[in-house]
Amino acid sequence: MELLYLYYYFGTINLITTIFFIWDKFKSQFTYARRISESSFHILELLGGCFSTFFLINLINHKSAKLSFQVISYTILGVWIYFIFKFKDFLLPFLN
Repeated sequence: MELLYLYYYFGTINLITTIFFIWDKFKSQFTYARRISESSFHILELLGGCFSTFFLINLINHKSAKLSFQVISYTILGVWIYFIFKFKDFLLPFLN
């Protein structure tokens, strides 16, 4: 049951990140539109939305020219992957 909550959490946070990313891509086409800050994206990534960000950077070609954004995003993704593998033994009882 706990694993189901984990799936719901990661599904929801990645869906929210995807919506924000696509919304910002849409807003970027207008000159004076108020955009979503990069720090907001990084907060969503730290909360677990980095998995969708990884695909969206290339899929919709948004933030693909900003090297500093990509470095931070991929670093956050790497940290998430590290912690998942580091604590997989702790998480295994929840997976059964």
